[in-house]
Amino acid sequence: MRVFILIDALDECDIFQGCRSKLVSEISSLREKARANFYITSRPIPELGKQFQPCLTREIIATDSDVYTYLNGNMSQLKKCVLNNPELQKEIRTEITIAVKEM
Repeated sequence: MRVFILIDALDECDIFQGCRSKLVSEISSLREKARANFYITSRPIPELGKQFQPCLTREIIATDSDVYTYLNGNMSQLKKCVLNNPELQKEIRTEITIAVKEM
């Protein structure tokens, strides 16, 4: 039997009081002792990458089109003042798309 464990957004694990370090240590232990398989997502953080070598990595980047599609699909959930203002909607899409590139 093979065990697969998914950990999403490891980079968001608090580094306060060594929380992230403890989690990474436990992951390493499970990989070795239980031969568990992990799929971990994270923003690129060099220290995390070093701790998981020689594991496979894959960089995934959302395209502007992906972000626009997502935002357009969720625009209807915003307040009426936004829904009634196409120029504001455009500004929101533009600014969020720029912010996503910086993540």
